[in-house]
Amino acid sequence: FVGASKKPADENESAGDKPADENEPAGDKSAEENEPAGDKAPTGNLTAPDASPVLHHIERRMCDCCGACVGACMPGALRIFGEKITAARAAELLLEDADFYEQSGGGATFSGGEPLLQADFCAAVMRILKDSGTHIAVDTCGDVPWAAFQTVLPYTDMFLFDLKYVDADKLATWTGGSVGRIVGNLRALAARGALCEIRIPVIPGFNDDDAALLAMGRLAASMPNITCVRLLAYHNLSGGKYDSLGMRDAMPKTAPPTARRMEEIKTMMSGVCPNVILSGEV
Repeated sequence: FVGASKKPADENESAGDKPADENEPAGDKSAEENEPAGDKAPTGNLTAPDASPVLHHIERRMCDCCGACVGACMPGALRIFGEKITAARAAELLLEDADFYEQSGGGATFSGGEPLLQADFCAAVMRILKDSGTHIAVDTCGDVPWAAFQTVLPYTDMFLFDLKYVDADKLATWTGGSVGRIVGNLRALAARGALCEIRIPVIPGFNDDDAALLAMGRLAASMPNITCVRLLAYHNLSGGKYDSLGMRDAMPKTAPPTARRMEEIKTMMSGVCPNVILSGEV
């Protein structure tokens, strides 16, 4: 959930919290090595159906993320992404790049997932980083209790605030999110003078119509603390994650917006909001 860079990541989806990856073993291993370790599976949550095209099948409804299957299975067949870590250790790892922060003018960006779901942990890491003079940004969807923002606000230099829709019904239908809470948090940050970069993921068929985009631009223009509005073109790089989790990709054939369309959106939104930029622009 924590990354170091000269500028915040431009992708609408962070890569820090990848799901467990199911890797098929190399084909040149012996038959004995390729046999499933069925008698070693911890609680029966791994099966190998005869008709299955893959070596193993994870019964995810039974999985409690204990990680025992990794040790029970053949080496390298399963991996766990992510691990428990202390705030001190997280800060230690981040400060290994302190020279880069200083040379680039960047710092540490807390992203996710949603980092403010772990606001206390984030604040604990931030306190250590601040003692070293590290610039801190928080990448958030904004749909968390205001108390989470209050927890990290004393240590945060700027917020990278995702904005996907300002139509309450449509956002609730598509994401289950609350426009009222998101906009309320954004206004509360503005009232406290917290710097915010608005980041709009332009998603075909969801929020790429002119009316939706202009509404978000007008909202951003109404607040004095917005440094810029950054337009992020939707991408479909998450397909591998759905495969690894055995889930259905809800948007498998959705093509990203073209470069020409993104330029058109930038020009249109610049008519209602200052400092609209595309992903990758400074």
